Amino acid sequence: MPFDTTTSVAGRPAFGARRPAWVALEDKTTNDALFARADVTCAPSEVVAAADRGALDAAAARVDRGAGTVWSGDAREGFNGGGVLVRRVTGPDRAAAVADLMAARCDRVRVAPFLDGIPCSIHGIVTADGIAVFRPMEMVMLRTPDTAFRYAGVASYWDPPAAARDEMRAAARRVGALLRDEVGFAGSYGIDGVLTADGFRPTELNPRMGGGLSVVARAVPDIPLFPLHWIAAEGLPVGVTAHEREETLTTA
Repeated sequence: MPFDTTTSVAGRPAFGARRPAWVALEDKTTNDALFARADVTCAPSEVVAAADRGALDAAAARVDRGAGTVWSGDAREGFNGGGVLVRRVTGPDRAAAVADLMAARCDRVRVAPFLDGIPCSIHGIVTADGIAVFRPMEMVMLRTPDTAFRYAGVASYWDPPAAARDEMRAAARRVGALLRDEVGFAGSYGIDGVLTADGFRPTELNPRMGGGLSVVARAVPDIPLFPLHWIAAEGLPVGVTAHEREETLTTA
């Protein structure tokens, strides 16, 4: 499983488990600092205490570009992907409801501007011999009548302009290298974000198998990406080079 942290089962070693330092990267309130260390441009954001309503409102006022803000909760309660603790705030009434939600389930909240553009993701795999980076994927994120977002799927039919594609792939490569160097990361990972008029702006890091890689996997069924992820996480040779994986899967 992509979320497995089990190192043993019935006294026998488990294969491909994620290390605690890798799991910690799920926390969305730490991702912008990581992207900055990888020289990846982010939208301005602030991280404040979830229980401090005044600080939340003040941060929102500072970063709002006119379309409201997006509040993302930390990972205090564990994995919360799929937009579970991500909310759009466009006024005082919605801010109050979101603040109550965050205070009940989080310690920290990332407050960032709502970004108008195409929600998308970019994926890669870190192995002992290098980093393979694939093509961007479009994500369908629907705005609900309240403050939530609804994740409605991912597909590869969309292809951004060449400059944007190159920007996203270069960002993913730098992030993969940083993960490898800082926490010894190995295996698959993904970056979610929005392609805006100003370029790609990441919103979160997923240090595991992501939904977009399932689309890649269907394109080349002869390359089993889940076992490849587990093998890489164990630090074992995978049989083909990072360059070969990248060329084969990106072309497919």
